[in-house]
Amino acid sequence: ARNGMLPLGYSVLDVVVTDLSPDPAITQAMNAHIKAKRDLQTAAEQAEAQKVLKVKDAEAAAEAKHLSGQGVARMSVAMADGLRNSLESMRHGGLDPRDSLCMMVTTQYLDTLKEFTSNPKASAFFMPFGSGQRR
Repeated sequence: ARNGMLPLGYSVLDVVVTDLSPDPAITQAMNAHIKAKRDLQTAAEQAEAQKVLKVKDAEAAAEAKHLSGQGVARMSVAMADGLRNSLESMRHGGLDPRDSLCMMVTTQYLDTLKEFTSNPKASAFFMPFGSGQRR
């Protein structure tokens, strides 16, 4: 190819290529390959992001349950302390433990009735029950 111009009086010493124009099918195939690689990478990154979100959601739910459990435990301790203090106060007031317990249960029953009557959306059935009504 270099000497093809010699009969015309030209000698080609060097050729500088400034613009390559491959066949459009090759260009399209190369672009499709690059796009497929990018799509695959994007899908992997999105899947990893979804995984991180699910893990963080699960961690948050576990922490919320843990804190809720601690709250319930503290509430139970406070209730037991309150009951013990109430029984001790009633004992110092001259009531025996049986009478104190009956008074506390009756008070709790009345408080429950009060809660039902103050909430217009509440509905409940109270069935009378006592030792003489068992069947």
